[in-house]
Amino acid sequence: MCSGVFLWTGETNYSIISVCQKYLKLMVLNFFFFSNEGNPLEPCHIHVRKSGCLAKLWITDKVDIADNIGFSASELNEIKKMAENNIILITEAWNDFFNGKC
Repeated sequence: MCSGVFLWTGETNYSIISVCQKYLKLMVLNFFFFSNEGNPLEPCHIHVRKSGCLAKLWITDKVDIADNIGFSASELNEIKKMAENNIILITEAWNDFFNGKC
């Protein structure tokens, strides 16, 4: 089982440091918004990046994977769980940045 900690790293960026208990594994993920998310604004979502991998997650009352480039299925499951555990924080950050549109 892995646990992730959201760390505020900038105006539109969060990083998650994930540590797995079974074996020592450190995975640093950057969760972020683009400042231009379309016109009209796309529904609430967050992007995730890790050394060449990129994913997009839709954020509603649950988290769904929208796109994935390079993450394995197990990494995506872990990312989804971390986002679900922090869905309120993500939603609040989206609303703060995009003036309450999530």
